Amino acid sequence: MYFWSFQNFMAYIQDALDLVEGQDSFNDPQAYIHYLNADNSIYEIQDFTFKLQDLKQIKNLETLDPFIWYSIYNNFVSYLWGGKPVGHIPKLRFTHFEYLPSVHIALTPFGVESQLENYLIIDEVLYMVNLRLGDESYYQSWGGLGFLVSYPFARSLFSADLSVDVWQQPAIKLGGNEREYGGGLGGAFSVRGYFKIPEAIPPMKAIVELGYKSVGFLEGYPLDASPVFVLGIQL
Repeated sequence: MYFWSFQNFMAYIQDALDLVEGQDSFNDPQAYIHYLNADNSIYEIQDFTFKLQDLKQIKNLETLDPFIWYSIYNNFVSYLWGGKPVGHIPKLRFTHFEYLPSVHIALTPFGVESQLENYLIIDEVLYMVNLRLGDESYYQSWGGLGFLVSYPFARSLFSADLSVDVWQQPAIKLGGNEREYGGGLGGAFSVRGYFKIPEAIPPMKAIVELGYKSVGFLEGYPLDASPVFVLGIQL
C-alpha cells in the first residue's frame, strides 16, 4: 500500500500538463498551482511565481524516502518471490538506539512543505521528530516541528501516542468572506489511545484521541482552532 500510494500520487503530478491561458477546468495538481497563485493575486500564467514544473521537481525529493525502496523490495522479493507475508525494514543501529529517516512533500495552503521525519527506537519505544520547511515563493520563514512518542505498553492490550506540533505559518483564509485568521506561532497537542479488541477477526483496535490545536494547517486536522476528539476503529 505504501508503494502504490506513492507511485499513484507521483504519477498524478508528473503526468499533469502545463496550464494554458484561458483554461477553466483543472485536474488536482493544476488546480493547486492555479489557486496557490490566485490566493497571492497572481492570475496570469506567465507571471506565476510557483509553477507546475516547480512542483514536479520538488516532488522528486520523495524518491529519497527509504520506505519506498523497502516497500518495493518487500513487495517483489520478500512477498512475491519468497512467499513471506511479513517484511522487514532495516534500520541504522547505534549503541542505544535504532534510526531511520523518511522524506515527504506536503501540499499546504501556503505552498509546498518539505518534511524530514526522523524515527528512533529506544528501549522498544518509538520516537519521531518531524522537521518541516516551507517553500518561500510567497512567504518567508515558515514551517514547523512535530514530536511523537509511541509507547507500546508491553504485554498489554493498550498502547498510546503522545504528539506535539509547533509551527510558524502565514495567516490562513477561513469562511466565505475570506477573512484571515491566525498567522505566526501556533501549535497542537493530542493523546491517542489504542485498545485491542480481544478475539476480533480480523484483528482490530478501538481508537480514542483527545487534544487541541490552534488556527493553522496540520495535515488531517481542521484549519480553525478547535478541540480534537476522535473515535475510530483500526484494522
